Amino acid sequence: MATLRHALANDPAALRTDTYNPPMMQAIKVLERATPETKERAREIVRILVSAGTRLDVAFQSVLAGSIGTPVTWISRVAGEREFVIELTMQAPAEQRCAIVADLTNDSNKGQWESAMASLATIPVRERLSPECQDLFRMAGRLVETDRIPERVEPLFAAGMSPTPGDAARLLTYLPASPEGRRTAARILGSVDLDAPLPDDFL
Repeated sequence: MATLRHALANDPAALRTDTYNPPMMQAIKVLERATPETKERAREIVRILVSAGTRLDVAFQSVLAGSIGTPVTWISRVAGEREFVIELTMQAPAEQRCAIVADLTNDSNKGQWESAMASLATIPVRERLSPECQDLFRMAGRLVETDRIPERVEPLFAAGMSPTPGDAARLLTYLPASPEGRRTAARILGSVDLDAPLPDDFL
């Protein structure tokens, strides 16, 4: 571990995520392959890279696919690492955490929305009103069965967040005609200014 710290101190550019196979990506692969006995050592490698300056809100880049997700999103794909994801999100500056959580929700892998909602508690109240956090309401209604939208939206309201008028209107069109859907519709309607103009692109 001391050797790794020394190497990073002498080559700060190695911490960039927008290069081919950066150290953080290699460390996540080690974590994914780790046995129960070696998991903590693998996590410690990730912690060292974060403490050395690896940005957790900056996505890895692929030559063919472009942006392919932040380090936290990749770590969240590893089974059993949700608590570690929360720990890492807390390590990031407060102003970066909404972007980290938003990237988690943007990932279609199983369990990512749940990991994102578990990470909401790491975001200070003032940051939850940022555009990045408000965007979670748009993501809640995207690529998901409509009967699951209430369960996705409720944690956002519980965290003190509210949708933009445009996202509120879109969510209302997706909600199921069920008791849960009606309750969520009432919360959405109570959270926005009903006289606010909708975006020009809203149909």
